[in-house]
Amino acid sequence: MFAIGEILKALRKEKKISRRGLCKMANLDQAHVYRLENNLINPTFETIERYCAALGIPFWQVALYAEKIKDYEKDYNININDFESWGYVADSSSEKN
Repeated sequence: MFAIGEILKALRKEKKISRRGLCKMANLDQAHVYRLENNLINPTFETIERYCAALGIPFWQVALYAEKIKDYEKDYNININDFESWGYVADSSSEKN
């Protein structure tokens, strides 16, 4: 089962932003972001908003990505770690239609 931290990490990597760079842009502690991205803690809504703002994406895009992952997991019996190991990242440009 996926977690929000894995989704945020995948989106950060898609934008080619380092964890350190994201922390500076979002004014978040690096250790906190590490724990978040590795699902050691659950983020607050405020943290997710700051994370999204730093990536330049709206919160709804994270929710949409979460739903896509959930559907893939259900339909194909795989998890988000499989996507990352295959080099998959969400293509937000295709969602504009």
